[in-house]
Amino acid sequence: MFIPFNIVDILLLFISCGFSEILDYDQTSLVVKLNEGSVRGKLITTWRGKNVRAFLGMPYAKPPIGNLRFKDPEDVESWDGIRSALADGSLCTQTKGENIIGEEDCLFINVFVPKTAKTNLPVLFYIHGGFLAFGSSNSKDLGPEILLDYCDCILVTMNYRLSVLGFLSIDDAEARGNFGFKDQVAALRWVNRNIQHFGGDCNQVTLFGHSAGSTSVGYHLHSDMSRGLFHRAILASSAMDSHRATSAKFAKDNTLKLAGHLNCPTSDEASVIMKCLREKSVKDIYDNLKHFRVFGNEPLLVFRPTLENDCGEKCFITEDSVKSRSSVPLLVGYTSEDGYIVSETIMKKPEIIAAINKKFDDIIPVVLRYDQFEDKTKMTKAIKKYYLENSNIHPGNFIKFTHMCGDVMYWRAMLKELIDHDGPAMVYYYTHRGTLTYLRDKTLEGVAHGDHQLLIFPYQSQFGEHRITSTSAV
Repeated sequence: MFIPFNIVDILLLFISCGFSEILDYDQTSLVVKLNEGSVRGKLITTWRGKNVRAFLGMPYAKPPIGNLRFKDPEDVESWDGIRSALADGSLCTQTKGENIIGEEDCLFINVFVPKTAKTNLPVLFYIHGGFLAFGSSNSKDLGPEILLDYCDCILVTMNYRLSVLGFLSIDDAEARGNFGFKDQVAALRWVNRNIQHFGGDCNQVTLFGHSAGSTSVGYHLHSDMSRGLFHRAILASSAMDSHRATSAKFAKDNTLKLAGHLNCPTSDEASVIMKCLREKSVKDIYDNLKHFRVFGNEPLLVFRPTLENDCGEKCFITEDSVKSRSSVPLLVGYTSEDGYIVSETIMKKPEIIAAINKKFDDIIPVVLRYDQFEDKTKMTKAIKKYYLENSNIHPGNFIKFTHMCGDVMYWRAMLKELIDHDGPAMVYYYTHRGTLTYLRDKTLEGVAHGDHQLLIFPYQSQFGEHRITSTSAV
């Protein structure tokens, strides 16, 4: 049974299940003393005029540069004086079209605190999406202007390493992999150490992500490394199995292939290979990802989450922990047409449709992120029969193809998480088409992947300043 609700109300009820207190706490100060040193923030306002203290671009780990490239994050060093926290930190290295943007020195965190007499506020720790290859915590997009209009809570956003710099692995202590996820753990530990200085409660942390950010949350639900650092979780349009972890052998083989293309040794000790890779330029590394492409730019994520071996508490995820069951309260949500993120692009280009139809069994597992499944061939045949009645992709079955993409990429993984979950769980299904949408073709019906996030975050770089109204939320 589905009951209509405003999605913002659902979110706020979920994250605000704890208690806050009214204490003698200086919420007006823009200088906060952290464990590592002091920072100076700034005062901003929500779109309804509420005052919010914003602390931007604070480092939560050492810059992963030089010898720390392809290494687990290390604790940030302390500093003297008052550090400026007035502007976003650099976004992590990624591609934008044909260009490489961002910096390796990118491990920054943002904290937004409502101006209130309350303390021990609940904390919403948000992980951005982007296929684990793109995106950032840019405050123009993931700022507090909407959320903190409605919520007496602290919003935390952060950057983490992406793509090859975030997920390369050689199955050795030199580079175990999953660095992007371990960055997120480092940021959660930073919150655990420091959020009380902002008036937050480290025992009321809700972990929330959308798309690949939700994939990340899914992994944290199963990671021993993350246990105890958060107390509720929200999965929005993805889960762990949307980016299933590869074997350590597969990850190592990819790393050796990349090393070969970069003229690094491939048969020496791991330390020798990784020393060479750490000395290569970011441009050279990214340029050589082309050798892994199967279809166009696919796979978007060449280096993926990896099941780690023989590293004890230094492992983020292992073959055993990936099968573990979490019991934290869980909220799972998805939109009616999550699959538009794939289908809309494909259906606009007849040459892509023709190419996929010609090699459906080879291309679809890559595009829909299950190419590492042992039963991928059997799965592909079953998918084609169920959704497309064994026909080719064509404009007449566009909606069926859209549902296929959304179900296989996202809902399948979320349903698996719900089945394997031991704690309380709730589901929301978002079907209201608001005034804003990520759909490029506005004649299409339904709610696209990411549309429900527009009711929570401003995304001003894409949509400008907007308001939640009766036509944008239900």
